[in-house]
Amino acid sequence: MTQNNDMNSQSFSNSRNNNEQSKSQTQQSQEVQDPEEELKVINQHRQIIDEIDDQIIPLLNKRAKEALIIRDLKKKAHLSLYDSAREEQIGERIAQNNEGPLYDDNLRAIYDTILRVMKEAPSA
Repeated sequence: MTQNNDMNSQSFSNSRNNNEQSKSQTQQSQEVQDPEEELKVINQHRQIIDEIDDQIIPLLNKRAKEALIIRDLKKKAHLSLYDSAREEQIGERIAQNNEGPLYDDNLRAIYDTILRVMKEAPSA
């Protein structure tokens, strides 16, 4: 049994090494050698990031509007503004929907900032 486990472990290790070598070769083949060409590729990726940011900003503002409505309704209902159960639900949803490359903790840190800012945002 131990010999089988050792063989499986060695086989897995060899497979992992082969995958890493294959990834490394793919990355090398995708590397751009000309500095001007590299700058062009960088700028293309920056443009994609700008387009994504252009989508994120309106969504954050839309989220803020909804949060402000909820905050006003909670005040009228004499409810606490802080809802730990709701924040836990948000954290669980983040983990369920996260497909990477960010870790769950990274996304939770981003959402912690969003939630803090929403609590501090002035009412419209």
